[in-house]
Amino acid sequence: PATESIDMLEKLAHAGMNIARLNMSHGDHESHSKIIQSIKQLNVKLDHPIAILLDTQGPEIR
Repeated sequence: PATESIDMLEKLAHAGMNIARLNMSHGDHESHSKIIQSIKQLNVKLDHPIAILLDTQGPEIR
């Protein structure tokens, strides 16, 4: 994704992002892990924390 680099995440944080939503239906564990680690690094650097929201697939009614 275009927003997975730490530089882009930092720009988004400075623009007001306070929650990073990860859609677990897309991507893999490795890519999600990299993004989570980047957000944790930013949380140390920034003056406001960025929360991490994991959007898991819930039950489906058809």
